[in-house]
This record gives sequence, C-alpha cells and structure tokens, in this order.
Amino acid sequence: MATVIALASSKGGTGKSTLAYHLGAYWAHRGRDVLLVDLDPQGNASLAMGPIGAWPDVAHSRLLFARRTPEPVAVSEGLRLLWADTRLTVGEAKQPQDIRRAAGRIRELTTDLAVLDAPSGLHPLTRLALVAAQHVVCPVDPSPFAVQGTLQLADGLADLRHRHGKAAQLAGVVLNMAEPRTRLHQRIEDTIREIFGRERYLGSLRRSVRVRESVVDRTPLHLRPGCADLASELKAVANRILRRVEST
Repeated sequence: MATVIALASSKGGTGKSTLAYHLGAYWAHRGRDVLLVDLDPQGNASLAMGPIGAWPDVAHSRLLFARRTPEPVAVSEGLRLLWADTRLTVGEAKQPQDIRRAAGRIRELTTDLAVLDAPSGLHPLTRLALVAAQHVVCPVDPSPFAVQGTLQLADGLADLRHRHGKAAQLAGVVLNMAEPRTRLHQRIEDTIREIFGRERYLGSLRRSVRVRESVVDRTPLHLRPGCADLASELKAVANRILRRVEST
C-alpha cells in the first residue's frame, strides 16, 4: 500500500519545506519512488528543486482541483514533483467536497511514497494535506511555544476526522534547527516525549548555515560535500519516520 506523509506545523519558521525537500530527496536516493506535492503557495519546496519557470504547468498542484489530473514532473531518479506558486489559492480548497476530491487524486498519483509540504497553520490547503495523508510529521523549532503548536495541530486533526470522516495520524515530532547543547533543547525533547510518547519523538536536526546553503545550491545534504555530520542526522530522522509510519 502506498504511504502518504504530510509535513505540517501550526506555526511558520520551523524549516518544514527544507525538511520536506531533504526527506524526499533522501528517500528517492534510497530507492523509493517519491512524489513530493508542494501545497504551499510560497512554493519553497518547489524552489529547492529548481527555478519555478523550469516546471510545466501540467505539473502544477492547483490542477488537483481541476478537471484535468496533474502530471508530476520527474526531478531526478525516483523523485517526482507537483510544484506550487502563488497561483495555488485558498479558494480552491474551501469546500469539503473539493478537499476530498483533491485528496483522492493525491493518493491515486502515489505509487510508493508521497511527501506533502503543507502551509503553516490550519490553512485550507493544510487541511487537504491532513485529509490526503495517513500520517503527519510535525517539525518544531527550539522555542518555548513548540509543543503548544503541536497540540494545536493535534486538535485540528480531531476536528478534521469529525468533518471528513478521516485524517492523518500524528506519526511524531522532529525538533528542527535544534541547539542540542542548550537547556531549552533538552526541556523541549523531554516535554515532547512526556506528552506525545517516546515513540513519537523522531529526533533532531541541528541548526546550521550549511543546511540553508544546500537548498540554495539545490544539492541535498546526503550528496553535498562537507555535510556528512548533518547528513547522518537527516538519515537517522528519515529512517525513524519510515519505521514509525510503516509499522502503524
């Protein structure tokens, strides 16, 4: 059965799109057939793959709401993309039937593994991602408000199950842009484990300018020279996510 994973966060600035890019590229490198669906009108995950003008209109994610089914574009071996920019609007996902129809199309296009990059907050396009996916991974930044944001997302999932009859299960939390030598980092780790369970803490990725540079260079961490330590952290998180979602 194909696996659909949404990356969602109730607040911005958590490095969600960067994480979606690196996870998708790494899983494709490991032999999975990955579909990355950019559902954020900012299009950051799409920009990480290449300049916006490089992608054909037939691969635009707004076509999930149109009569014509979108055709994902191949980015690299094993990695396909439905890209986004500001033409993807909130209005297209306002009606429940539109969300359910678009969610069905995402599942139909997924042959093995899909990664959905959702906008921050409980945006209508975020609701689409959470209805289409079986699992949601929530990246958080090392701030005092990190856990509260994840609790808000969990409440949103419960509301979606009530409205649509289904919604993703919370696979876990990734502490992104982490500062592991600080007391705040340790407190956030401990709180995530306490509230959501040890199995839902999926690990951390350190804050580093090299992560941002890898996106600018459009070279994933696992392929970029001088990033072996960061690539090792990414691989550990990616493997934990797959073990978690494929065992539930």
